[in-house]
Amino acid sequence: MLLLLATQFGLSQNGLSINMPDSITKITNTVVNPVQKDIDSKKEKISTPQSENIFTLPSDTQQITPKHSDIPLMMNDTVGNSNDTVFNEVQPLYLNFKPDPHTALWLAFTFPGLGQIYNRKYWKLPIIYGIGIGIGYAISHTNNLYKDYLVGYQSFSSSSPNPNLYMPLIPKNYPEANIGTYLKNQMNDYRRYRDISIVAAVALYALSIVDAFVDAQLSDFDISPDLSMKVKPTVEKVNEESSVGVGMQVNF
Repeated sequence: MLLLLATQFGLSQNGLSINMPDSITKITNTVVNPVQKDIDSKKEKISTPQSENIFTLPSDTQQITPKHSDIPLMMNDTVGNSNDTVFNEVQPLYLNFKPDPHTALWLAFTFPGLGQIYNRKYWKLPIIYGIGIGIGYAISHTNNLYKDYLVGYQSFSSSSPNPNLYMPLIPKNYPEANIGTYLKNQMNDYRRYRDISIVAAVALYALSIVDAFVDAQLSDFDISPDLSMKVKPTVEKVNEESSVGVGMQVNF
């Protein structure tokens, strides 16, 4: 019985049929037909999409297709445009810096080198401090020698001279009669060298102040690349008479 039912079901799937007795046909219809209907209903559900999952656009809408020419325009407006407001606001912060001459003057007056730092002329700092260190060493060295010869001269000129204070300052085999004159001359020379070094230090300090002020003042000076000199003959009238000469023209 089961074999007949399976045979009938397989033939029905392939579109074939065989003649069976009425009793077997009734049993087959009661068993096979519900299974077939269930399979057919599942196929319909799978093949037919659900209406609630279908999305339809309104009838008045149109599909917009971007043009290829629009893409470079959008990129230029947002990224590649050098005239964008972002670039205009960022670049002047460093490139268009204009120092204030009065601020540079007071900073340089407060401490040497601050005016050059404010003007962003950092390459001048090694020059200023290098010369300053050299002048400072000269002041210290000459001042120490001046004090040594001063003490030696005072000791030699006193009523009870102390040879240990002035003899190390005297060259060997130097005439004893000229020792006082030698000590006095050396004392005056080193005092003069010390004073000159102090004047040089003050001049360097003043020069750094002037340099910072002038540098800030000329920061916006227009240096034109058209600076040129031309020599050409000219004709001038002197006492209503023409004369030929050579003229020089300098363009700034």
